[in-house]
Amino acid sequence: MSLRIVVTDCYFVDNKVIPQGTVESGVLKPGMLLLIQELNIKGTMLQFEMMQGGMNEAVVGDITAFSLTNISGNLTRDMVKPGFVITQA
Repeated sequence: MSLRIVVTDCYFVDNKVIPQGTVESGVLKPGMLLLIQELNIKGTMLQFEMMQGGMNEAVVGDITAFSLTNISGNLTRDMVKPGFVITQA
């Protein structure tokens, strides 16, 4: 099943983009190339953030926050909105 995360919020901390959302299908793991569908911007999932530092994957039903790196375009604080969908690129 392909990865689908619906964004509930997005943070920018220390120049890192940190989307937060619920995994609706698939599995999220560090190193995955992801796509923010509505913006057609790609980035690599670097790590889980906040209290989830010990996690090595997020599965269906998990609410997670994760940092993105190697972003393919200019991404500002206000661009990623609740309801946006992140999938595996």
